Amino acid sequence: MSVLAVLVFLLPSDSKKKITLSISILVALLVFYLLLIELIPPTSVVIPLLGKYLLFTLVIVNLSIIITIITLNIHFRRHPTTHMLPCIRNFLLIYLPKLLLMERPPMPQKYVYVKSSSADATTDQSLTFPWKDERRRSIARRTADHIAYIAQQIENAKKEKEIVEEWRFIALIIDRLFLIIFVSVSLVGTYLSLRRAPSFTKDYEPVDPRCYLYYPPVNNSQWLEKCGTDYLRNLSNR
Repeated sequence: MSVLAVLVFLLPSDSKKKITLSISILVALLVFYLLLIELIPPTSVVIPLLGKYLLFTLVIVNLSIIITIITLNIHFRRHPTTHMLPCIRNFLLIYLPKLLLMERPPMPQKYVYVKSSSADATTDQSLTFPWKDERRRSIARRTADHIAYIAQQIENAKKEKEIVEEWRFIALIIDRLFLIIFVSVSLVGTYLSLRRAPSFTKDYEPVDPRCYLYYPPVNNSQWLEKCGTDYLRNLSNR
């Protein structure tokens, strides 16, 4: 389950299933915890090692859900990135991708249309279109306005697409960053949990299950010798 919580960051945001997967992992973990809590020995002094690892996994899953919500918010954002501070924008779009070995997708080239002045420089009246008619001038002016409006709308659509791609790239960077962080934290937490197991640090002989009978045999010298007062005292000291 901890591995599945980490793999949430590999799921693309366009699939719109990241939150569903995160909530499913959380529900499965809670159900598993409720089933396992009956088997964990109750104590008021020390939390069992398995209970500590389950709580650690629960924290990992909850943090992954919170970060997934933030990532989806960034992925579907449509506001211009110019609202961010320049240092933050440069860090997210330039420096951080280099640290994570990510390459930014190429942006489409911008074309600048320059009005030709060759018609104004010519002095040949035979090559000049007869614009003396006022009606033709108004039609040409309206046509030029419409063409300028269409060109402006195309340019705005290109800018909006660039903004959308920038926010998507930032969300992808955040996913990659937290994937590395969560993998590292999960591996370190699992390793420390296993290292704290008593079998790694102390060499104890296994507990004899015959000493925990509800009704021990009466007048059994072997049972008293094996599970008598000295054995229980040594077990309590341990």
